[in-house]
Amino acid sequence: MTPSRVLVTGGSGRLGRFVVAEMLQHAEVTVLDIVPPADGAAHVPADIRDFDALCDAARGHDAVIHLAGLDSGVPASEHDYFHVNVQGTWNILAAAEAAGIGRVAVCSSIAAYGLEDLPWERQPDRLPFDESHPLRPCVAYELSKQVVEDVASSFARRARMTVPCLRPAWIIFPDRVADFDRRAREADGALPRPADHLPPPPHRAYVRPDDTARAFWLALTADLEPCEAFNIGASDTMSPAPSLEVMARVYGREIPVADESAFAANRRAAVFGNLRARTRLGWQPTGDWQGFAADPPHAA
Repeated sequence: MTPSRVLVTGGSGRLGRFVVAEMLQHAEVTVLDIVPPADGAAHVPADIRDFDALCDAARGHDAVIHLAGLDSGVPASEHDYFHVNVQGTWNILAAAEAAGIGRVAVCSSIAAYGLEDLPWERQPDRLPFDESHPLRPCVAYELSKQVVEDVASSFARRARMTVPCLRPAWIIFPDRVADFDRRAREADGALPRPADHLPPPPHRAYVRPDDTARAFWLALTADLEPCEAFNIGASDTMSPAPSLEVMARVYGREIPVADESAFAANRRAAVFGNLRARTRLGWQPTGDWQGFAADPPHAA
């Protein structure tokens, strides 16, 4: 069933603005956020830790997109990452259950795999790695995303809800595209690298914000199992160097390749597989990194 009224938590955030713009093309939208939305959408000023407020806000909606939480780029304690992200997700799913809402799309992250941060010995078992790869989080933010997915699975079982969990790669916003393009080129030898410039993560994975927003709409409308996880990432990387060479250089050894055809067809193929999103959601990423860097989307 195509939803007609969608509640978007965190709809005033950087990704939220793109998601709300996408949703407004298809449905009535209410933004639940402590900050008012910039586009004038209906607004409920509430914190996801306020269960009663979430219950009030959920009534009358057909579906929920849950984006609200503490992102890894926000300075916060490990306690706060875990408490806000996990308890907030439980709250919104319980509120949706109470309101009789049948579908909630939850924003997880590729951080749940536990591969983004140092030390480099935390490496994938195989390339490209898909949603069947083990999750091995080591820090609170990563762990919070794994537990968020566990909470989603629990509600899918107990409430007969459909709760897809989307795992976006690094969402590169329009004002950061040039910076990431430069950093990737520096890290992989195409440009001199100043000593104070940090490289991007070894996987060099990315996704456009407008593509991410479209994936959330599809997650509300596709015919899905009660709880499925989806990698949402571009089919290439932000690096100018071949993906397997970058991974081997960073990790100090070659990573086993499960699907050689992926890298034979494109030496810069993404190391995060997006096949499930393409086949189950009907989602396709837009273009490639060079096109994105040359013409980023307008900010929502």
